[in-house]
Amino acid sequence: MATTGNSSPVFSNQSGPHPDLERVVLRHARAEWRKPLARFSEEVWRAVAPLLEGSPRIELDSGCGTGLSTLALARAAAASGRGGTVVGADRSPARLGRGLRSVPGAEPLALDAGFAARATIKGARPAQLVLARAELSDFWRLFLASGFRAEKHWILYPNPWPRGEHLMRRWHGHPVFPLLPRLAPETELRTNWRIYAEEFARAWELLGLPRPEVERFEVDPAAALTPFERKYALSGHELWRVRCAGD
Repeated sequence: MATTGNSSPVFSNQSGPHPDLERVVLRHARAEWRKPLARFSEEVWRAVAPLLEGSPRIELDSGCGTGLSTLALARAAAASGRGGTVVGADRSPARLGRGLRSVPGAEPLALDAGFAARATIKGARPAQLVLARAELSDFWRLFLASGFRAEKHWILYPNPWPRGEHLMRRWHGHPVFPLLPRLAPETELRTNWRIYAEEFARAWELLGLPRPEVERFEVDPAAALTPFERKYALSGHELWRVRCAGD
């Protein structure tokens, strides 16, 4: 692949999976995380939850950034005839607001402290797109507490937090991680840092589930799901995928 991008590879003081990974994951698995929910997360959830009621299928796009990946997933669901609802969640209203301009027919939902929007994507079977501002750890807990379960959960190019001392800022080192297998029967992580993928796979196994395979994959930049995926592909980065089976 020609390298025409300008993205630097991930640099870390780790040469392999973090030595404290097992201790951290098992500690979090033994105790439910009870941090209070952010007010804006609860407000947005009150607007989003009614949009999911009765949906034949739900996909989650966690950390969706501008929501362009959410739009791509919704278009694929509509074109294939699967339909349903694709929910993109991100903590930044600025990023979501920029992406909203690329979504045809988007309808912002007015909120005092938050941000939400929806649109209908036409195709063989229309799909609903929902963008929501929320702390993901809040959004996941609210989603489960309301009795929802997604068909697939996408975690596309999360911040790698590559320094060893930042293990607990990575999703597999976060106290909310033990909830992830309950969100969907299939979770797909993509990253441009192999160590992140290996840690995620091992953490999933530590929750008592089959260890998923860490796969290197190629992507056509023109068909990339996210702007980061396109940039990394154009820059010649190795891309890694972990596809996990949930509870």
